Amino acid sequence: MFKNTIILISLLLFTTSVALAQSTPELVLEPYGHSEIVRDISFTADREKVVSVSEDKTIRIWDVKSGELQKTWWGYAEEGKDGRLNAMSFSAGDKILAVGGYLKGNAVRLIDFAKGKQVATLKGHTNVVTSLAFSPDTKYLATASADQTINIWYLPVLQEGKFEGDEKPKLVKTLKGHSAEVYSLAFSPNGKYLLSGGMDGSVKLWEIQKLEEGKSFDLEVPKQQKITSVGFSPDGQWMVAAALGGKIMVWNTAGKLDAFLTDLKASVFDLTFSPDSKKLVSLDATGRITVFEAPVWRLAKSWVAHEGIGVALAFAPENNRVLASAGGKENRIHLWDIERGRKLRTFEGEGKVLRTVAAGENMNVGLGTKLSVVKTKHAVEMAFDFLNLQMDLQEQDIYAFTAEVHRKGQNVLFLEDPLTLKTKYGQIKVSADQDKAIAAYTWLENGNVAVGTGSSLKIYTPSGEEVMELKGHSGKVWRTVPFKEKYLLSAGADQTCRLWNVETGELLATLFVTKGGEWVCWSPLGYYEASAGGEQYIGWLINKGEDEMSEFYPLKTYRERYHQPEVLKAIIKNGEADATVQNLGLNIKEHVSTPAEIDWITPSKTNLRVKGNKVKVTFEVVSEEPINEVKLLINGREVNVEKQEEPTERNGKAGKKLSFQVPLTESRSDLQVLVRSSGGMILSEKRLIELDRNESESGGNNTSLELDVNMPDLAGKPLVKPDIYLLSIGVSKYAQSQYNLQLASVDAQAITDMYTAQSENGVFSKVNVRQLTDELATKDEILKGIGWLAENVEQKDLVVIFIASHGINIGSDFYVLPHDADMRNPTKTALKWQDFAHTISKLPARVLMLVDACNSGMLGVNQLSDLYHDPTEFLRGMSSEETGVVIMSASTGKESSYEHQDWGHGAFTFALLEGIRDGKADVSNDQLVSLRELDLYVAEKVSELTEGKQHPTTQKPSTISSLMLGKVN
Repeated sequence: MFKNTIILISLLLFTTSVALAQSTPELVLEPYGHSEIVRDISFTADREKVVSVSEDKTIRIWDVKSGELQKTWWGYAEEGKDGRLNAMSFSAGDKILAVGGYLKGNAVRLIDFAKGKQVATLKGHTNVVTSLAFSPDTKYLATASADQTINIWYLPVLQEGKFEGDEKPKLVKTLKGHSAEVYSLAFSPNGKYLLSGGMDGSVKLWEIQKLEEGKSFDLEVPKQQKITSVGFSPDGQWMVAAALGGKIMVWNTAGKLDAFLTDLKASVFDLTFSPDSKKLVSLDATGRITVFEAPVWRLAKSWVAHEGIGVALAFAPENNRVLASAGGKENRIHLWDIERGRKLRTFEGEGKVLRTVAAGENMNVGLGTKLSVVKTKHAVEMAFDFLNLQMDLQEQDIYAFTAEVHRKGQNVLFLEDPLTLKTKYGQIKVSADQDKAIAAYTWLENGNVAVGTGSSLKIYTPSGEEVMELKGHSGKVWRTVPFKEKYLLSAGADQTCRLWNVETGELLATLFVTKGGEWVCWSPLGYYEASAGGEQYIGWLINKGEDEMSEFYPLKTYRERYHQPEVLKAIIKNGEADATVQNLGLNIKEHVSTPAEIDWITPSKTNLRVKGNKVKVTFEVVSEEPINEVKLLINGREVNVEKQEEPTERNGKAGKKLSFQVPLTESRSDLQVLVRSSGGMILSEKRLIELDRNESESGGNNTSLELDVNMPDLAGKPLVKPDIYLLSIGVSKYAQSQYNLQLASVDAQAITDMYTAQSENGVFSKVNVRQLTDELATKDEILKGIGWLAENVEQKDLVVIFIASHGINIGSDFYVLPHDADMRNPTKTALKWQDFAHTISKLPARVLMLVDACNSGMLGVNQLSDLYHDPTEFLRGMSSEETGVVIMSASTGKESSYEHQDWGHGAFTFALLEGIRDGKADVSNDQLVSLRELDLYVAEKVSELTEGKQHPTTQKPSTISSLMLGKVN
């Protein structure tokens, strides 16, 4: 069952000639992981990346070392199924990545993997492409389809992004013989044979040298199983096939059935051999991985790898222990050590799957992740106010909300079968092919019925006539709930909650929530409101035609234009977008300039290994608009070294070519270019620079996965031990004593003690501390402390700034209250965040701010209840790519943060101390605490301590992939 991706049509027009000629930009969700079923996965040949394709229309490239998403590629896609990806295959050496699925014209795309450029589009099928396989010599590509055929394509040699002699790939043979969809293909290791299997229950062996004959040898298949996966063992001794119903067949090289495995209780969707051919591994519909030992085919071990259907498997090349699996309700990819049965990595998106939506008072909406059909505790885990665009992350009273309406007077909606809904006036029937099974339904205020299915959301009359289709969700619609007179709420498997006008069918707003509590709510026209880190999850996608990859621009690139919450509020209140925007005097068709273009010259490829502790970096920037700023970033921080600069021009666009000699302080460093022009801010793709292993073996900690084949380290080792510079600020006693806190200064002392101990653990060279508490924490002294950092830190160092005090908003500005703040004149005596933001952004070292500046004192007591505090814009600004600061904040939005005598600290500090000092955040058990580990631990612990009243949040610029914060004391 295939699902759609999230694509919302926008009226925005970009001014580039390419964009105008090809496509109107579309607003798409970017959850930094797959939001729909992951259909296929593969390691790269060097084992450093995992590549995945999905029904969400994306190709995602994951870095095995850091566990981070390295990049996302979009291809040409249209509304609906068009663009979904089902299959992928790498050519030898990873030169070409082939992808296919529900592409326009049933095409297969060939992508130069090193450059990320589409080099060919193959068209020859009349239905969706289901499987792809390169021959070992890359001479042929086999493509399978639901049209019951297999196409064999000849591929010329690809060199520097072009096929030799300007020759083009060509179709050499269409193989016919299957009588139903062909689902799986595999070449033999010697390239002489092709194996195919399909829904007709046959497994066919084709001899490549006799393609013209178009004949195949049918392998024996007991009871005509429907085939889902086929393959060869790497040593060429065995052929295998998996089937629906939990059956696996094994044949020898003579084509004789050697084993018929029936141990599995669920349909098998993928099979793979270990590189040494000694293990056969399957993944089934329950998410279970099963390992069989060859050649006796004994079931050796089995475990549940995914919650939900398992879809794809892949072994790491030349590694018999590391296995990747994809599937489950959360669309996750796991890496496993199959010898130990231990999970090594998880690659997943950041979105929260919303399965419950409920209507409350005054446009308040209850949301939950559990699919609850009755009013049960914990069903509504949070609430969003569509009228004021505010999120409440605390668990809600379920009885304050209403769900789907199945009864209206004497008229009851009754699900007669998966495709039929019965009413008093007739039947509502949906299509098995176009809609799939009914998943949600409700009466509307106007007497019609909303029906959500596996792939559509439609409005019907009670007698069964279709009124309209509400287009926006991709895939299954979990819930439909009437909301006021003219609104409908829906929640889908695409991780969104949507608000519709059911009278016009217009999509008014879409809400996306992350697992960490970040959120963004937007109109298809682009106007939005978001939490401090929420705006990064959507952006504009420009289709450039069927023969080119699409371009993605994050919405925050155009923050000044589209971050207009009042416009979004008006659209929701009025129930229409175009008229509302026009009445506000905004031009919805006003052109927006594209950002600058950045081209890497050196390094030209994504990964580069070097010797020595410097690397030459050269890139070119061109733009239609004046270029205001260019920064080269290393590990998220600006490189302050001499550069060579010369003017350049390309395609009528002026620009500059810049060269740097960049010093390396770690064995592994990320480089990125940031450019700001009047067209917006844009970041280049990352370039990963690694020292040759022989150059970087000394020092650091071994955080390898400890496997029989050396797997990559989690993060770069420092070539020179970094120093820590800690500025620890805590204000319990104020000059105006009515604002006193109990434990803020105690918190600052505890953080000082924790980091002082880091000088003895061998990871950091020296810990430099400046502590300012109570009377010492004046505005002037705090600014001097910031200056102390600017005078001393170096690129190799880690800066930690801890602040525990009150914080307030005055107008659009956020202020931290020092000891000497005078609340009769706070703008003069309090510390505005802009006062120190510029200095911190210029520090060469990586910076972590630990901010507890919404402090309200003891749990249950709010000493600043008459003052407004919401640090959202402060967090957004400080953690932007331009500033490059990682911020862990004690609370979210307008929440307060709490302290309690039983804890001896504020909840936030208590969790930090447990996480780093006591090692409770060290889930990897390597005695080191990373930002990701600490973020997860602190969020859970603070919520537990405050009974859900306080939710910490971490804001990390996209330019910073990982950060080691300390060693367990």
